[in-house]
Amino acid sequence: MKHSTDAPRNITIRSTSDIDNLKEDPGNIEISCNADCKPECDRYLIYYDGLILNTSKDTRITKSRRNSGRYQCAASNAVSNSYLNSTNSVDIDIKYVPSNVRIQYWSDYGGLREGPGYIYINCSADCNPECDKYLIYHNGNVISQSEEIKITKNHSYSGRFHCAASNSLIQRYEYSTDDVFIDIQYAPRNVSIKYSSDNGDMQEGNGYINITCNADCNPECDRYLISYNGDSVFKEYWRKETRIKKDRINSGLYRCKAINSLSNSVSDAVNISIHYIKLRKEWQGWLGIKMDNYNIEIVQSLKLNETGGCLEYIIVKPAEWKETSSLIQYM
Repeated sequence: MKHSTDAPRNITIRSTSDIDNLKEDPGNIEISCNADCKPECDRYLIYYDGLILNTSKDTRITKSRRNSGRYQCAASNAVSNSYLNSTNSVDIDIKYVPSNVRIQYWSDYGGLREGPGYIYINCSADCNPECDKYLIYHNGNVISQSEEIKITKNHSYSGRFHCAASNSLIQRYEYSTDDVFIDIQYAPRNVSIKYSSDNGDMQEGNGYINITCNADCNPECDRYLISYNGDSVFKEYWRKETRIKKDRINSGLYRCKAINSLSNSVSDAVNISIHYIKLRKEWQGWLGIKMDNYNIEIVQSLKLNETGGCLEYIIVKPAEWKETSSLIQYM
């Protein structure tokens, strides 16, 4: 008659490797299930984190992080009607350098619009042992050696962010494979209005004066309005540039309003002064004779400025006279 004491006992699981110093590499780890069996145990189970991994007495696993976990076993022989579990377990912890380094961010409230509040930036990685060193970069420059930081919602923080992590297994940093772009938006600022002449002067006459409205906008300004001589009604332009004729009636104060989807802002005024000459009198007709070394010329017309000075006269030479008597008539 068989006794229950002949069933498997002293069931243990063991590893052939030093499980206290396992690093991820191409090698293997041998795991065995041992038991005192009479008759010999002919059935075994090896468990990995509670699930059956193998039905053999021995198994082999690679030194990969995915094989970290708790291992147990069970044995049975012809005497027992069931499996008897091992009295111990083996915890395998395979260490590895940082991987899957990634950076992410979120805003507390108000989105990414410039103003109160903060934006939180976090660097994370798969590390074993835990990562203990971090770097966070803004536009290529290190701005923190912490795992997480917060920045104010100031447009100066717009730009690209990436990060790096390290642990005790390596003397270098592993970098995030992707970066994030943080775009902090704001209403139009630094609005200004400028003008220039197409031919370099501001004299009344042919040509145009080009007017340009400039602003720092994010998102981009999509409308520009221009006021003339302090008028509260702005003339609408869909472009930031326009032009006016060189006409005295266009002299005056000009201002620009720049508008984007967040708000609007108005520039200081600039004075555009178009120069012109105010005529006092204009005479036409045969006015007199100009003599120079017996060369006779007749002044046909004369324009005077407002101070009485001569601005222009037109001369008809003797060859253009129809009759000599005309000369005598007007002398």
